[in-house]
Amino acid sequence: MTAKKVMMWGIVVALAGLLASTAQAQLIKGFDITVIAPDGNPLKGASASLVDLSNELNHYEGQTDDHGEFMATGITYSTKGYKFTVEYKGAKAMRYILPGDKDLKADDSGQRKIMLTEINYLKVDLRKATAFQGVAKDAAGHPIVGAKVTGVDLDDETKSFNATTNNKGEYELNNLPFSGKGYKLALEQEGKQPYVKMLTIPQLGALKVDFDLGNKEEASAVAAGPSPAQEARDLYNLGDYEGALAKVGDALKENDEATKKPVLLIKAQCLDKLGRSADALAAFEEFNKAFPGDVEVVGVMARLAADAGDAKKADDYKKQYVAMGGKITAENYNKGVEALNAGKAKEAATLFEKAIQDDPKDADAHRELARCLAQTGDYAGAVSHLKTYLKMKPDAPDAGQWQAAIQALEPLANQKK
Repeated sequence: MTAKKVMMWGIVVALAGLLASTAQAQLIKGFDITVIAPDGNPLKGASASLVDLSNELNHYEGQTDDHGEFMATGITYSTKGYKFTVEYKGAKAMRYILPGDKDLKADDSGQRKIMLTEINYLKVDLRKATAFQGVAKDAAGHPIVGAKVTGVDLDDETKSFNATTNNKGEYELNNLPFSGKGYKLALEQEGKQPYVKMLTIPQLGALKVDFDLGNKEEASAVAAGPSPAQEARDLYNLGDYEGALAKVGDALKENDEATKKPVLLIKAQCLDKLGRSADALAAFEEFNKAFPGDVEVVGVMARLAADAGDAKKADDYKKQYVAMGGKITAENYNKGVEALNAGKAKEAATLFEKAIQDDPKDADAHRELARCLAQTGDYAGAVSHLKTYLKMKPDAPDAGQWQAAIQALEPLANQKK
């Protein structure tokens, strides 16, 4: 389910929220993104947007404040991640924020429910438009004069930009638009094959790119372009899972043992990101057969088998996962969520108690246990667990709501004494 932002209408509403039966399986998420100008200082008044890549209708617009900060709160979990774009006086920067990104302080349990609870702090550099400068040299090390250098935007290959090398072999391509996928640079000489360099990473600011035809190793690798395996990885990192899958197919046709392991893993991860659970399970099983021993892969297979409704296979993989040293810390929490959503508050309370035993640092389990106890009339217990939740997460976005709920419950708890 999707968590909803709670409006604060005082103690009555706070208590009603506590007694409501729907548990928070996917929690509200927030971003605090600081935009840094080229001079290294925070940038005020830049236009910014955050787009949910799972559903681009979910987007958040605003401007950076006096501290260069853009705040976006009340955001639900995105299986594909987010795209952050900032613009200021013609300059533009873009940052893809993907699940598993090291900058995301997220608790991804690997189970069916994923909790994202923390405000995430990012810094994004806003620089001038992309630029490429460099020198072109022939096989003897002499400058190549009068050659055409073309830059093609891989986001939109109808866009190309040209320059000509001067008498020193130097060229400049300035004021190119930001490209999330990168650029293809080609050195073209009359009567010869173009010499191509692929820069398949998001390009920001100026980059020095030389063409050295005397470097045979570089010339051979660059002329051939990036391998399908590398392109698959680049596209996956950019969130283009369909494109990455297509490159995976090309890479597997090469039958290169050196790239087989990462390519098979990218294939499985792409299918999982696209929500194709059955295909993803088969792909992870293929990977596990070829490269056994990865405990995280076995944990993912357990989740996918459960999603596919194959309880026996899911249980078998869970047993393997635990035997390999994996810890399923969110299983009881997830079962508690399902029980509470079904109106089984007593059963859910038992499961949330087990979840706390599984992970004593799980503040959310204390909050959900408080909801269960309030519904079963144990107001003192509910107050105790809410206080524990707020002690563990004093800066939680919903802290005010639960403070108000405590105020509403304490008189009820005192009446029962």
